[in-house]
Amino acid sequence: MSRPGDRKAYLKWGLVALIQLGLVATPLAERIRVHMTGEEVVLAMRPVDPRDLLRGDYVIVSLEIERVPADLLVPGQELARGDTVYVSLERDGEGTARAVAISKERPQDDALAIRGRVSASPRGEEISIAYDLDAFYIQEGKGEILENTDREKMRLVVALTEAGISAPLRITLDGETIVKESAF
Repeated sequence: MSRPGDRKAYLKWGLVALIQLGLVATPLAERIRVHMTGEEVVLAMRPVDPRDLLRGDYVIVSLEIERVPADLLVPGQELARGDTVYVSLERDGEGTARAVAISKERPQDDALAIRGRVSASPRGEEISIAYDLDAFYIQEGKGEILENTDREKMRLVVALTEAGISAPLRITLDGETIVKESAF
C-alpha cells in the first residue's frame, strides 16, 4: 500500500517529466508544422566542409541570399546587427528564389518572403543576413558525394511558411535530390 507522501513524490516527478518532454517536443512540433504547411522554395547555395569528426557528415550551407545588395533595402529603413528582417523573394526562370527586397516588416501582400536576422553591422554595398539554415546534417558517408559535385548547380530546397519561417528539406543538383533532411 502506498503512502500519501509517495503519491506526492510521484506527481512531482511526473510533472517534471512532462515539463522536460514539452521542452523537447515544442521545437520539434514547430519544425514539423513548417515542413507540413510551408511552401517549397529553392535557394541557390554553395556548400563547404562536409565532415566533422564529432558530429558526422553535414554540409555548411552558404546561401546566395545571405549577402543581399544594400540597395534592396526599403527606402527610409536603417538596419543594425541583430535586427529581424524579411527578404522578399521572386523565382527566376529556373525556379530558384532570388532576393528582390529587404524590409523590417513582413510584406503585406502574398509575396514570398523569408525571415532572417542581420548578422553583421551593415556597411558598404551588401547586407549580411542569417536564416538559421547554416548546416544540413546528412547520412554518414554522403559527405564525399557532395564534395565531388558541381557546387554552382546545387540548391537547397526549404519549406517556407507565410510568416517567413523556414526549414531545410533537401539538397538538389540539377533538379535531382542528392540528400534529404534526415529528421523526417
